[in-house]
Amino acid sequence: MKYLIEELMKSNFGNFVMQKALKIASNNNRNILLDLMIKNLSKLGDNKLICKWQEIINSYSGETKSKNMYNRNSSFDKFF
Repeated sequence: MKYLIEELMKSNFGNFVMQKALKIASNNNRNILLDLMIKNLSKLGDNKLICKWQEIINSYSGETKSKNMYNRNSSFDKFF
């Protein structure tokens, strides 16, 4: 899964998928995604891309504790 996260973070389509996943995921799944993203930041190689993902991660990091949980029965939650 970690390799897949890295590839998704590098591609244009993957960027869209990852950001959408962060928006709709439950707090627990969002935290898992954020942890995986943080662990894979250094593997991206491109400093501009790393900075962009750091901004995205930071924008969700504080939100996960205060935001209400998304519908737990969603198909996305079942995927993870």
